Amino acid sequence: MLLDYVICLFGIILAFQDFKSQHVSLIALTGFFVLCSIFGVINKNFAIYPILVFISIEGIYYFFRKKHAFGLADFIVVLAVSFLFSDEQSPIFIMSCGVFGALLSNLLHKKKFPFIPAILLSTYASKLMQ
Repeated sequence: MLLDYVICLFGIILAFQDFKSQHVSLIALTGFFVLCSIFGVINKNFAIYPILVFISIEGIYYFFRKKHAFGLADFIVVLAVSFLFSDEQSPIFIMSCGVFGALLSNLLHKKKFPFIPAILLSTYASKLMQ
């Protein structure tokens, strides 16, 4: 389907922007969100668990460290990606987010880690496992 390829293209743009400068274009972010939303409406998909898990992690992290674990773009990407999965598929996505996040953070050794590439890698890996 053409929509899958366009979503993938926007995802690659977002991942490279976040990886390079830790800032993403509002146009690319909005386009990615709108396309994922359209995909979710067409396929009648929406998984609430990924966004709930990310909000919980953010709350726990902020409670103990008084710093934010994720940026606003990370939450928007997770919300957009939630339209690509059903509730049954979301545990695979959540676990692969943790795995790819840990692997990329160990490889990069950056103080501020760009998490959108890990989110999108886990999205593509979870979609391939279907």
